[in-house]
Amino acid sequence: MPDPHDTAGAGWGPDPPDRPALPTVADPGPPATGDPAVDEAVSRLLDLGAVPLDGQPAVYEAVHRALQDRLADVEG
Repeated sequence: MPDPHDTAGAGWGPDPPDRPALPTVADPGPPATGDPAVDEAVSRLLDLGAVPLDGQPAVYEAVHRALQDRLADVEG
């Protein structure tokens, strides 16, 4: 019986030498909104990869709260 974990020949290995590597593109991040409070809130989402999974809901809640507060400020 074949080993299901054996990926040799399955096309999952490194690119063959005759195939050029795909270019990499730097992630520009989210576009600036022009509102420093909104930009700060959104930028916190960029750091989620470094936050343990059980701590991520608190980050989402804080960003949501900051955006709601900013919207309330604009609406008066």
